[in-house]
Amino acid sequence: NSKVSSVKNSVKGKDRPKVFLYNSGIEAPITVGGWAYASVMIDAAGGENIFAHEPLRWGKMSWEQVAKADPDMILIYDYKTPSVDQKIKTLKSIPALKDT
Repeated sequence: NSKVSSVKNSVKGKDRPKVFLYNSGIEAPITVGGWAYASVMIDAAGGENIFAHEPLRWGKMSWEQVAKADPDMILIYDYKTPSVDQKIKTLKSIPALKDT
């Protein structure tokens, strides 16, 4: 569609930030793999899903995998429960992410 093409053109040739999409999870994060539309959207917007190489739509990873991938930004999937504020508190409480 024209909106997607417009966004793709606006980011063409620019640096691609590494993106971690946090869906939920405390002990282990649930995130998007390479087979989900959310990964396509990250790519179209000029980002690089840190788990795009994973052959799944959504799944559990480890916090250590997230930290090792060293994302430039974290997107939070918002669907009310748990709240975005609670998800931010969770992210801030994860020792592996203290430098992220």
